[in-house]
Amino acid sequence: MKKTKMKKFLAILLCIVNVLGQITPVSAQGIVTDVTEGAEVTESLESQTAVCEDILAAEEMGATNIALGSTATASAAYSTMPASQAVDGNLETRWSAEAAAPQHITVQLESSAEIVKFRIASEAGGAAKIGKFVLKGSNDGSEYTTFYESEVNANGFSDDFEVVLDESVHYQYVQLSIESLVGYPNVSLREFEIWGVLDEYVQDPTVNVA
Repeated sequence: MKKTKMKKFLAILLCIVNVLGQITPVSAQGIVTDVTEGAEVTESLESQTAVCEDILAAEEMGATNIALGSTATASAAYSTMPASQAVDGNLETRWSAEAAAPQHITVQLESSAEIVKFRIASEAGGAAKIGKFVLKGSNDGSEYTTFYESEVNANGFSDDFEVVLDESVHYQYVQLSIESLVGYPNVSLREFEIWGVLDEYVQDPTVNVA
């Protein structure tokens, strides 16, 4: 076996060991990884391997949290808990709709981007777990296309989990719609991370920027 293949094999094996007990299935569109310590093992070795391959691919392409500090708007928000607090990189702050589901948050990225995974952290302690969610994308901020729709989770998803897509998507605007909750009825989100790589912006030479 070539050194590069062996290195990748060992990296995947190490990843599987690290995420063992942290993976739960959602749908054929991707896999949700529960990042809460001590989560129950519910997926097969094949699914764990698939997750790890996707995670390593994201690392190789240089994916980062491109939502950090981006413009965020929401369908509703409490005055002291705006949508911007879901993309500030701080798990101690949160966006609160102070309203029942469905509610959504929309993130406008700096440019269009290749997107491979998401981190969704709802209110700490599982007070308002997400029961169902939908991810949509747009390149004009007007027309949105659904690219991921979860199944209904009667027990609610973990209050901190990742969604690794089976195939990357390419959008500038990303919308997370929280369709239902388990527990406290008001939608609340600590962080919405979007992992990918922004397109390189090329200045039009005919435009005067002086």
